[in-house]
Amino acid sequence: MPVTDMVTALYGAAAGLMRVSLDTGVPCAFGILTCDTYAQAEARAGGEVGNKGQEAADAAVAMANLLHDVR
Repeated sequence: MPVTDMVTALYGAAAGLMRVSLDTGVPCAFGILTCDTYAQAEARAGGEVGNKGQEAADAAVAMANLLHDVR
């Protein structure tokens, strides 16, 4: 995917999640891998650079717990 298409897609995803969060008052997590190759995807999904999906899920749970604590 050309960089400009990727940026457009990411912008759309970010804008949509922001709209959901603003409309509902519920924070939304944003975790999208931008991989150019299958090897990059494998490396970021539990390979040599860690599991970025797990990191995004952990961040979402931490933010949900924080929101619960401050309310």
